[in-house]
Amino acid sequence: MKQHLIFFIVLFSIPSLSKAQKIKRFPFSAIEAQSIENLSIIISIDTLQYDTQNGLFFSIRIKNSNLDSIIIRNPFDFLSINLLNDRGNRILFPYDSRVITSYKLPVSQASFIIEEAFLNGELYDSDISIVKDVFIPPNANFEFGLRIKDVLPAGLNKPYKLEQKIKIAKGEYTLICYLGIIVGEKKAQYGVKPIKINYLSCKD
Repeated sequence: MKQHLIFFIVLFSIPSLSKAQKIKRFPFSAIEAQSIENLSIIISIDTLQYDTQNGLFFSIRIKNSNLDSIIIRNPFDFLSINLLNDRGNRILFPYDSRVITSYKLPVSQASFIIEEAFLNGELYDSDISIVKDVFIPPNANFEFGLRIKDVLPAGLNKPYKLEQKIKIAKGEYTLICYLGIIVGEKKAQYGVKPIKINYLSCKD
C-alpha cells in the first residue's frame, strides 16, 4: 500500500526508468561504537536517477542475523533524513512528519511517499506508517522504500502549506541519513556516509 505521510528481501522493484540504473548499496555504521548484535542496515539507491515525475527513490534494509527473532521499534520513529542541493543547502519538505529531519534536532518538516514494505521478500501485512513495533524473524530482512517527490521553494517560513509545494527539480543532491534502532532495552544509532545523487532530465 502506498500512502502519503504528513511528516519515513530481495530488493523490491524500482519503477522502470528510461535509462540504465546504477543501484548502489551503502552500509550503515554504528555511531559511538554502540550497535545491536548481529543486526545490519543497508540503504540501496540508484545514484543516477531520471526525472519521471516520481521523485527520488531509495530503500532501507534491516537484516537480523541472529538465531532468534527480534522486535524493533518502528524505524520511522527514529529515521532522520536530510537532502542537500549542490550548494550544500538543505531542501525543505512541505508536510509535518514523524520523521526527524536532522540528527539530534526536534521533529521538523518532511514529505515522503512510503512504498511497500517487505519482510523476507514477502509483502509486509501491516501498515508500516502506524505500527508501533516490527517483528523480524531469525536470519530475515525487513525492507521499505521511500520516495522524495514534493519539496518547497527556498526561503519559505513556517508554517508550510500544501499549496506551496513544487516537484523536486533536476540537479545534484546529497542524501544524509541516520537511523535509530531500539530492541528491548538496547538502543543504537546508525549513520551512512553522505550519498551523492544525480537527478537528471530524461532528455539528458
